[in-house]
Amino acid sequence: LPVPQPPAATTTAPAKPDRDGCKSQMITALDAAKVSYRFGSWEYGRIGKPEEIWPNGAPLCAQKCEDNEKCNHWEYDCKKLTCFMYGEGGYEEDDSPQFGRNYCFLGDSSREARRRLQAASAKSSGTARSVDL
Repeated sequence: LPVPQPPAATTTAPAKPDRDGCKSQMITALDAAKVSYRFGSWEYGRIGKPEEIWPNGAPLCAQKCEDNEKCNHWEYDCKKLTCFMYGEGGYEEDDSPQFGRNYCFLGDSSREARRRLQAASAKSSGTARSVDL
C-alpha cells in the first residue's frame, strides 16, 4: 500500500494593514533602504498597470521603477497597497489629506533625479533652456 503523504506546507501571506499601519511600516522600510520619497501623487503619464504589492510595497515599487528604463516616478498608495509607475509628462500633486494623498509615497528614479539636478544646475548657471525644465 502507498504511504499517505503529509499535507504540503502552506505559507500564509502577512495580514494586510490598514492605511495608517501601512504608512508607518513603509516609512520605516524606505528609510532603512535609504530610498528617497515624499508624500503626494503623480498625475498623468502612467506606464504599465497598477500592481498590488504587499508586504514591502513601497521599496519594491521604487525598485520596479528603477529597473524600468521608461519609469521616471513611482507612487505607492497605502490606501490600496498599490504601486503605480509614471514616465514622461504629467505633474506632481501635493500631500493633501482631503484627497488621501498623505497616504501616497512618491519618488523619482535615479535617472529622473539626475535630470532634475542637471536642470537645476543649468538654471542657476543661466544656461537653462525651457526644454531642460
